[in-house]
Amino acid sequence: MKNNDTFDILKYILSFMIIAIHTGGGYARALYPWLRIAVPLFFMISAYLLFSKYVKQSFENKNILVKKYISKNLKYYFFWFFALLPLTIYLRREWFKGNAFVVLLKILSNSLFSSTFVASWFIIASVWAVYFIHKMKRVKKINLLIILLYIVCCLRSSYMYLFESSKFVNNLIDIYETFFASPIFSFPIAICWMYIGKLFAEHDALKKFNKAYIFGTIVFAIGLYFEFRFVYNHSGILSNDCYFLLAPFCICIFGLVLNTRIKCKFANTLRKISIVSYPLHGSLIPIVRKVLSIINLHSNLLCFIIVVILCHLSTLIIVKLEKIENFKVLKYSH
Repeated sequence: MKNNDTFDILKYILSFMIIAIHTGGGYARALYPWLRIAVPLFFMISAYLLFSKYVKQSFENKNILVKKYISKNLKYYFFWFFALLPLTIYLRREWFKGNAFVVLLKILSNSLFSSTFVASWFIIASVWAVYFIHKMKRVKKINLLIILLYIVCCLRSSYMYLFESSKFVNNLIDIYETFFASPIFSFPIAICWMYIGKLFAEHDALKKFNKAYIFGTIVFAIGLYFEFRFVYNHSGILSNDCYFLLAPFCICIFGLVLNTRIKCKFANTLRKISIVSYPLHGSLIPIVRKVLSIINLHSNLLCFIIVVILCHLSTLIIVKLEKIENFKVLKYSH
């Protein structure tokens, strides 16, 4: 599926879904469990495209591919890190409170394993995930390891109410997340989703059209909604990130996507909009909310629309400017 426009169109739609999650509001709440496919599918697409090239390569070439992937993503990360640095310092001002050691530890752990600028965890997590998956080829029973890792992520995300009274579990989580951040916003969950993308790249049988993908998409969509309601009724938390039925739902959707062919002459632009929107939207949202509050408007839907428009305009400006010699650094933004 090299240069498949379906992927580019899907990523464009997924970027809207992520903005909808982060702007929240009644318009998004009804769709919350299904909106949660956005980040997993981003990871799976990324892994599928990488490991489709990786599968039949020599060991040396596999190393080169992984290094190129990591290098490209780090350039992408550092472009937005510096572009958004003033705003990040303001938004993360709580980090700088406390003694110097705690501040340094917080900055270091977030830089390596979580977010600096808003939503940047995805980029860092994908880098770590690809590195670990590349190295894990020698690990026995890796499928079981991935399943156990996913169970841990689901428990941490949606089922923490089961451990409210356990001091041991909560202390363990506090210690782990002091150094590595929450597994649902770091490399553990990225490893799960990217490994699934790798499986699709490696096994032709998974790529073939199967009616089970259609049936599974319908069944797991319904099941996911009921799991979402079950979790909400017991925990009172609406915006969880990881559910047990999210994985089979995403697998079925991805199987259908691989068997969908859509041509679009704007696909390249749509892809760039999605790639720019991911790091940019999280920093735009608090600015837009602040401006709307000044004029006494408190609409999540309006915030969503404005952020989407700004992401589009920013991408179009970047695409124009990066053609100019002095602005070529902008190519690292997407």
